[in-house]
Amino acid sequence: MIERRYGEEAYPTRVEMANLPRGAELIPNPYNQIPGFSINQHHFLPGFPQMAWPMAEWILDQLYPSSSQQLSELSLQVIDTPESALVAIMVQFNERFPELKTFSLPTLGANSYIEFGIRGRGDIKQAFHELQMTLREQQIPFR
Repeated sequence: MIERRYGEEAYPTRVEMANLPRGAELIPNPYNQIPGFSINQHHFLPGFPQMAWPMAEWILDQLYPSSSQQLSELSLQVIDTPESALVAIMVQFNERFPELKTFSLPTLGANSYIEFGIRGRGDIKQAFHELQMTLREQQIPFR
């Protein structure tokens, strides 16, 4: 796949992306056709969020069929704050709301920010409200 996409430019380094553990299964990547992989019920997705998200959806659809409740997600943009400042909040929310998962996805550039949110099944509005209150209490700016 890498040779087909990059030709001579696959060597010497790009081809190393195909150096996967024995027994790994490929995860299709519609973004640029360079797949992720799964092994022992662990899934490895290359790239930035726009690339990884379609692969994550494929994994969920193929390996973890959805329950009767639809997956919901709410997020906001944290600004002027390092991602490390969010770790304690994430741990706290994962303990308080075990049915939900927090996530942080940095976006770099002139207007950098961290997409920070929660994802899960069921009603996540109360948890998201508490997340916003926690950020305000800790004086972490967001929009």
